[in-house]
Amino acid sequence: MRYLQNDHTNLEWEIHSYPVTEGDGNPCQVILLEQNITEKRKLEAELIQSEKLAAVGELAVGIAHDINNPLTSIIANSQILLADLPEDKTDLLQCAHLIELAGTKATQVVHNLLTSARKVEFEFTSIDLNESIQNALLLLTHEFISRDIKISFNRGNKMLYIFCQR
Repeated sequence: MRYLQNDHTNLEWEIHSYPVTEGDGNPCQVILLEQNITEKRKLEAELIQSEKLAAVGELAVGIAHDINNPLTSIIANSQILLADLPEDKTDLLQCAHLIELAGTKATQVVHNLLTSARKVEFEFTSIDLNESIQNALLLLTHEFISRDIKISFNRGNKMLYIFCQR
């Protein structure tokens, strides 16, 4: 049985009745056992949620493995293109660089997924903020070009490195 309290929280009770019989087998009294099982239900719900998260973590590890293999191929092939393309093919070089950068970013997303699935502590590191901004702008270059947006980025000298979680 559930009971809604004034503070809108539920109390959950388990109620059992046991008849007490006379010598002739007819019931003369009833023993009523009422037990508050609210905390038990909360713990059961937390356990179920925990099991779901563990299953999602296992699924994430499997998916990450399946995604990492093609990403490795994409990054390797873009690096081969970068090495083999003549320097005067700037458009093609930029495209190959964007492919490599996108593959690297996707690999980082997979790494972050695995990190969260494994409950690893946060690892903080020093990164070049200018480089991060430049890489983000490179990833969006095709969007800027297709919408005829011109972006100007001047690397700041005062914000060279920041300490953050990657």
